[in-house]
Formats: sequence, C-alpha cells, structure tokens
Amino acid sequence: MKAQRLSTWPWTASSISITTQPKGHNIDNPISLFFSVLSFRVFLNSDDSENSYHQQEKSGLSREYPTRPIVGAGALILQDGKLLLTKRGSQPGRGRWSIPGGLVELGERVRDAAVRETKEEVGLDVEIVELVDAFDSITLDNQKRVQYHFVVVNFLARILGGRVRTASDILDAKWVPIDEVEKCDLTDSFRAFFAKHHEKIERSASCGEE
Repeated sequence: MKAQRLSTWPWTASSISITTQPKGHNIDNPISLFFSVLSFRVFLNSDDSENSYHQQEKSGLSREYPTRPIVGAGALILQDGKLLLTKRGSQPGRGRWSIPGGLVELGERVRDAAVRETKEEVGLDVEIVELVDAFDSITLDNQKRVQYHFVVVNFLARILGGRVRTASDILDAKWVPIDEVEKCDLTDSFRAFFAKHHEKIERSASCGEE
C-alpha cells in the first residue's frame, strides 16, 4: 500500500499518513482493510487539544492548557495598615480578589514585571522592597489535565506616586484592612499565600504606620 504524508499544519503528527488503495487491490482482505481504516481514523482524530498545543508553539504560549509553566509577578502594596486588592477580570479567578500583578515578558526581570504590572493595572508607581515568596499556582480541569500552571513571585512594594485607577482587565480595586483580607472572596492561590505570610504582612503594615 502507498502512503501520502500530510506535512502541513494543523495536522500535527508528522508520522500521520493516509493510506490509498493501489489499483486492483482487494479491499475485502481483512488485514488490508484494518490498516486502511486505522490510518484514516488517526487522521480524523488528531484532537483539538493536540492542535491547540501546536498553535501555541506557532503563536505564543497560551495561559490555558500551556505546554510549560508561565511566570507571573505580584506586588503587595501596604498603606495605613491596609492591603491593596484587585478584583480579577480574567481567568483563572475572574471576579475574585488578589493583588496587582501579571505575566513576566521575555527579557524582563521579575521585579520589573511586578512594577510594570502595578502601574498598568492600578496606576501606581512603586518600588520593590523585598521578595516575599515564590510558589506554584496549578489548576486542573475535570479530566485532571493541567488547565493553568503559573509560577508566581510576589514582592513587597512601596508606593512612590500615582493614584489608584483600574485598567480594563481589572474589575475593581480597594484598600482592605489586614485583618479583613481573608473575609474577601480571594483567589485560591492568593488565599493560601496570604495565610502562609499573614504575620509577615501584618508586621510590614505596622512598620509602615510608624
């Protein structure tokens, strides 16, 4: 039997081929028929998730179902014993509260990304004071596939100037007393982060008031 290779994207597997019947071939031969049908089914079943992975490779890494972890940076901004929280406008965690932050761009330092994202999201100019923690934020879908995987680096930051104003991808922003932060509908990852570093954040807030 003769094979014709599909070399053009989006038919993704380079080994996928469709078999064609030579003239006079006996299609009633069960072995020949089996491999003919199998080859065609492989071609038809190159599934959407596989195609999406190759689309990511051509157009850039996607946040959802990524092929590798994505790095993000966040800024803990304290003022008068309160923490600045933002309500997320996109997934994961749309409609829930976290801190200003976003993805690190190629060639950008992580701390610079935290500063840039803070300016873009809430209009504040900040400087980094210190690293607080780095952690994984992994979300699985119903089929236990990795839907989101972020490596998040959070910094304590100090305000230099500006006023709070929200960007289009942020639904809201507010100052919340430290002892009331956990009463908010926080994202799962930030709730775990805040619980782990609550005492440190509280001490930093107290120092800022002095």
